Amino acid sequence: MLRQGRYKAILVDPGVVGRVCDYIHLNPVRAGLADVADLESYAWSSFHWLWHKRRRWQEFDASTCMEAAGSLPDTPRGRSLYRDHLNLLAEDDDTQRKQKFDQISRGWMYGSPDYRKAVLKGLKLPPDQRFEKGEAADLRIQRSERLFELGLAALGKTGADIIGSKKSASWKIALARYLRKLAQAPLPWLSEKLCTGPPNSLSSLISRHRREGKKSFDVHDEIKNS
Repeated sequence: MLRQGRYKAILVDPGVVGRVCDYIHLNPVRAGLADVADLESYAWSSFHWLWHKRRRWQEFDASTCMEAAGSLPDTPRGRSLYRDHLNLLAEDDDTQRKQKFDQISRGWMYGSPDYRKAVLKGLKLPPDQRFEKGEAADLRIQRSERLFELGLAALGKTGADIIGSKKSASWKIALARYLRKLAQAPLPWLSEKLCTGPPNSLSSLISRHRREGKKSFDVHDEIKNS
């Protein structure tokens, strides 16, 4: 939608491109500009071009959304079935929530957790990189998840150790401090991942750990020596 917000491009997981096509085709319906039954004649909808095959420009490829909707053929019958698919989707709020339609126009990417991890694995951000609030929070969590696994492995710990160790275990606090420094990991997220009790308690434990530890803090040494 031209009036929905500033123009931006986001990364899309190849596995959910069909879902994004559905979302785009339903933009006029959500905006109250057309019903699904009228989309074929609504010239500002991309569905209009899908429906009228002879009017498409050369680069238009309908195969992705048709395939994702049930391997539908690009024929009059197939396009009619795809319209029925959109109609059911437009009336099913639960399915839209499950497919996370509300997240498509937010953030910097749309896809599965595994896809996010794969993208972020080799992503190096400059310190002055600017993101919208939601995008920054998403990046922090994804980066924290990756560093959490690396830190846990460096300590030789597992999920069982997290559950079986004290809330104030030194290695837990060292790992929390490491993630706070390198990824600005949120305290609520950390306290839940490490089973350290309320976020406020974890904050106090990190502060005490900092006061009692080295003045010049080296995150890697701190984790290895805890």
